[in-house]
Amino acid sequence: KGINSTGPTRISTAGEVDVVVFDKTGTLTETDVDILCVDTLDKRAEGFSDLDDTTRLGISTCHYVMELDNQYSGDILDMKMFMFSNSTIVNRDGRRYIVQAATDIYEPVCREEGHPEAESSCMIFKTGGSV
Repeated sequence: KGINSTGPTRISTAGEVDVVVFDKTGTLTETDVDILCVDTLDKRAEGFSDLDDTTRLGISTCHYVMELDNQYSGDILDMKMFMFSNSTIVNRDGRRYIVQAATDIYEPVCREEGHPEAESSCMIFKTGGSV
């Protein structure tokens, strides 16, 4: 009654639907995200330099971002967090390093996959060294 559709079969299909989600803003279909700020327990950080050392280290290193041919690859949120950190990935002599600043260099020692449903993982890094 009073339903207009370009595909008449859609009307019968609509009777089987329990939930409808309208994505007016693009938040469900948008494939690109940006990190604008980070809220910690203590304060809001608009830039990477505003973060405390522990949070900065976590954002720089806790990811599976890889660098190949000067392009980053990995989960989009991981890549955006890494790019927010202004760190770089350097590959030397078969080893991968995260360089946060000229003096802050981290080398991954261990990477453990967590339970897939929890989407967790563990990254262990050692500090120091040079690249």
